[in-house]
Amino acid sequence: MGLYEGAHLVLWRKLSVSHFWGDCRQHGVTVFQYVGEICRYVLSQPKNKLDRLHSVRMTVGNGMRADVGARFLERHGDVRFCDIYGATEGNVGFVNVDGKLGACGRDLPFLRLLIKYALVKYVHEKDGTVRDDKGFCIPLPRDTPRLNDSLFLSIRWKGENVSTMEVADTLSDLDFIKEVTVYGVTIPNNEGRAGMAAVILEEGHSLDGPELYRHVVGHLPIYVRPYFIRLQEALELTSTFKQIKTHLLQEGFNPALIRAPQFYLDNAACSYTPLTRQIYEGIVSGKVKL
Repeated sequence: MGLYEGAHLVLWRKLSVSHFWGDCRQHGVTVFQYVGEICRYVLSQPKNKLDRLHSVRMTVGNGMRADVGARFLERHGDVRFCDIYGATEGNVGFVNVDGKLGACGRDLPFLRLLIKYALVKYVHEKDGTVRDDKGFCIPLPRDTPRLNDSLFLSIRWKGENVSTMEVADTLSDLDFIKEVTVYGVTIPNNEGRAGMAAVILEEGHSLDGPELYRHVVGHLPIYVRPYFIRLQEALELTSTFKQIKTHLLQEGFNPALIRAPQFYLDNAACSYTPLTRQIYEGIVSGKVKL
């Protein structure tokens, strides 16, 4: 659209946070595109007297956390955020036209004219939809927490939408994995949730770290690969045999809280290796890079 309308476009081969605002000032940038991590990276630079000296009026992208947005506005002035949520393989997309921090869009009447979708009742504690006595999802009015009727469950990691179903299906292809559920865990000073999988191994098998690593790297892009693996003897299920992830989400990947064996994506060793307390503390502190 920008090229069609004759707007100027400035491209960089690689992000440089130390030159970001200088480049914006030099080229008179009025709108820049981001993923959630970019704004956090920019904020990591030392403050200076030129922080509010720029012509940027709007940013467009996805993955903007409310706390990061608030810090950005406080430091760099009145910049409008237009956050987007959507994925090529998803079923619906939203745009935050209001500029409200932490929002990824709004259920607008005209959108329903363009796309056939319904937003339905969802219970966070059970990590699933609520259905009536006929087995149908229950539509809810606006301004209440909901999911799409034909739902596409995902987590967001560093500005990218990750399909938990895609990851689970890929891991299930390995002959030593019997059952798997995928969810996201938070890591301090990182945007979104890193992928984690709780798996049940086939009887008589052990986790083959190198083989799991080769399979994941060979079939999943970098941002989709699960960073943590947790071995389970069983997975918690609802009365209709749907996986419940509530306790898994609450426990995260802290070895002090989890007795089950855990492994992490060790690119240096080209394997999933045991997650020790020392490695965990290194990941949390940022000394161990994922």
